[in-house]
Amino acid sequence: MTFRELCERAKGRLRLMIDTKEPSHPPAFYQEMEAAMRDNGLLATAYFIGTEESRQWFKAKAPISATSQQLKQLAGAGEPVGERYFLFEWGNMSEDSVRWALANHVPVVPSINTFHYRNRDAIQTGLADIARLRSLGVREFQIDSVYDPAFTQPAAVSAAREP
Repeated sequence: MTFRELCERAKGRLRLMIDTKEPSHPPAFYQEMEAAMRDNGLLATAYFIGTEESRQWFKAKAPISATSQQLKQLAGAGEPVGERYFLFEWGNMSEDSVRWALANHVPVVPSINTFHYRNRDAIQTGLADIARLRSLGVREFQIDSVYDPAFTQPAAVSAAREP
């Protein structure tokens, strides 16, 4: 499947999160990606993470990732953070970071991946982070599929909260 075909299938159904990897890419790579997404109404709602190169290409065209520290610096410099960025950090992000982002109209998208919890029970700790973040008003997540029960089986989230 080509990227354009993916965009055609995702049209009206999915929000894409694009994670470009090194090495760098020629401008034509980004031009084709941008055109496929724009043609299918996906560009303005896609989230971009990945290389600084891709983040700069898509800046002001689609939301790009930033940490809470970066967002505060950007806001201090007068950047319209709620229009251009989304908060993207691991699921253990602080309550203060979440509340600041939401108060500034910045989408919050925690990353809940098993490798973030190497020294703990990855499943239970991730589920507990999801429950905590949802209680703070977070509605979008980037997850490993093992965390699907948090969204499909509410009992799994309740069990994760118990000591």
